[in-house]
Amino acid sequence: MYVTRVPNRNSPPAVLLRESFRVGDKVKSRTLANLSHWPEAKIEALRAVLNQGVYMHAGFAGATAPLTEARKGWRHAFGRYCLPRVRAQVREAQRAFAEDGTPESSERLVSLQRHLHELQALVSGADEPLPGGPSDREQRP
Repeated sequence: MYVTRVPNRNSPPAVLLRESFRVGDKVKSRTLANLSHWPEAKIEALRAVLNQGVYMHAGFAGATAPLTEARKGWRHAFGRYCLPRVRAQVREAQRAFAEDGTPESSERLVSLQRHLHELQALVSGADEPLPGGPSDREQRP
């Protein structure tokens, strides 16, 4: 996808969001949205997000990334996103278990510790599918 300006004869240029695709040997483009009514700052922000330089740090998100790299990158990003929240939940469960020592608080603590361990494995690059994701369901018998 890309943003382009298309000249108009007697009016300001149209600002369009477009995508390119192939049909056989030919490259074609289709207009996805007319952004002419957007403020210039918003158009430039969209251009920045669509810039290929963004994929230097997140190459797995690019359209041409191999599927295995895309899955590995998303697993890593997912794990990094969830880790702080799960660590906080583990600390809270540890406090609760220290206070009351009930079987329920013990089970919750063990469950959260297991979940934390799984997320750490995702971040470290283990080749596991995302929990509950389509690839997870496909690989189960």
